[in-house]
Amino acid sequence: MTLRQPETDTNFVDIQPDDLERAAAAMRNELEDNRRAWEKTLWTLEYVRKTYPEDVKLNDALEAIRHHLERRF
Repeated sequence: MTLRQPETDTNFVDIQPDDLERAAAAMRNELEDNRRAWEKTLWTLEYVRKTYPEDVKLNDALEAIRHHLERRF
């Protein structure tokens, strides 16, 4: 598949099937890594809420991390 960039008639980008397969595999791996990180953050957040309920800064920081990871997948 060849895509022509709209700015010029001479600028071409060649996308090979192997490139698409590698990109898809990389995306799947990144999504899986994000899901695992999100799960670990949930476990940590639950532990911190039970063990250190008075540590508002830590709870807020973990909640922000959880939120950002959740948005990535």
